[in-house]
Amino acid sequence: MIRAWSRVKSSFRQLFEFTWAQVRPSENKEQGMQLIQSPRTYQSSGRLSQGIACSRSYIRSLAVLLLLALPGMAHATFIDFSGTITGDGSVPAPFAVGDLLTGFIEIDDAVAAPNAAFDEDDLLDFEFVVGTVVFGLDDSQPFGFFDGSFAADGASLLTFNVSTSFGLFPNCFSCNLTLNAENDSFLVLVLGSNFGIAEGTLNNSVRAAPVPEPSVLALFALGLLLAGVVVTRRRVRV
Repeated sequence: MIRAWSRVKSSFRQLFEFTWAQVRPSENKEQGMQLIQSPRTYQSSGRLSQGIACSRSYIRSLAVLLLLALPGMAHATFIDFSGTITGDGSVPAPFAVGDLLTGFIEIDDAVAAPNAAFDEDDLLDFEFVVGTVVFGLDDSQPFGFFDGSFAADGASLLTFNVSTSFGLFPNCFSCNLTLNAENDSFLVLVLGSNFGIAEGTLNNSVRAAPVPEPSVLALFALGLLLAGVVVTRRRVRV
């Protein structure tokens, strides 16, 4: 991979130098005089060969870049969550009945498939906000438990059981968030002088990472290729 990338950089450096010479020909007067003094056929043949070599180098670089870019365009699947704290009003501070839960988890695409299961090893990112309290990945680890599975249609989670650590979260001295997608519920346990439990409803949906359409990639490649052809033809005509 490193060797391929070095070749790409080298080819594009040659292309840049080649293009710059056409834009600023006055900076290479000595070479220009030599070309004028040479036979016309030699000039045409040399320029044509150089143009063809540059085109081939450009096309190879373009192909390698596309091959390197394609695998990295989609590497994760996001699952979005939403919910609301419910109850009879006896909810511990800093939470209150009606507070919203929003959040997401980011799972490696390798395990994102209908009926597939995943665990903490497949987790790439994690963030939930309940009211004013933020449960981020770093503060939530180590998890008490973390596992889940996708539904048969792949559009939601069939199971999702997560319990964060009892940690110091923003706006909450010692809280624990537990999520249960199978029962469509969540709860926040608050320790300390305001000990209590806030419960709520939970919903989830799978959101795949955006992937460029094949037509977009084709137009991108065509644009780069046409740019290379224009530069090469300009060189040949000089």
